[in-house]
Amino acid sequence: MPKIESLDDPTNLAGRIAAAIAQPFLIDNALTEIGVGVGIAIAPNDGTDADELVRRADRALCSAAMAVLTAANGDVTGGRCSTAKNCLLSLPFIGDDQT
Repeated sequence: MPKIESLDDPTNLAGRIAAAIAQPFLIDNALTEIGVGVGIAIAPNDGTDADELVRRADRALCSAAMAVLTAANGDVTGGRCSTAKNCLLSLPFIGDDQT
């Protein structure tokens, strides 16, 4: 984003992206839905180089995902979520037997 007037700007953009991606579509006559998570990092507050900004966005994504999951299900990852990749790898697949 070229100029951010408020922290609401990137949050609103992320929401619009997620809503657009969430629109159902057909694959081989099957209604399919996907979702997306967005981690937000803003320079210079969260870092000044690309690597640091990506790390901070990764942490933001994981924190948001874990907050949602923990609120809904308790700690489903056993505390193994240090990056978004670890967070995703730690999540149970939908339909897995949780017992």
